[in-house]
Amino acid sequence: MTDERMGDALWHALQRIPPGSGVVVRHYQTPPAQRRALALRIRRIAQARRLVVVARPGFAGIDGVHGAGRSASLRTWPAHDRREAMLGARAGADALFVSPIYPTRSHPGAPAIGPAAALRVARGLD
Repeated sequence: MTDERMGDALWHALQRIPPGSGVVVRHYQTPPAQRRALALRIRRIAQARRLVVVARPGFAGIDGVHGAGRSASLRTWPAHDRREAMLGARAGADALFVSPIYPTRSHPGAPAIGPAAALRVARGLD
């Protein structure tokens, strides 16, 4: 999961994660044109390293979408509770990201749901 706080650590991480891994391009606070350029740079690295890239709809050359939107290929979905998990399942998501299981900087102050609740969120959706 990328976001603005990563800075140049993003490029280091993209070189370190194993081939076959996935990258969710978020950077939601970045202006759209800059976010698009960033996604394309990520995509070039990902292609060379055999990584999968998903982002919001509208990014050319990515492998799929994260969240609502049409995708002819891979679709991932954020699920912070059972309702969102069910929405993702109904939308045909290929994968759900259940979070936050543990405290995280991307959701400051949000309660962590813990591993047991994460299992309950996703149980029986397949």
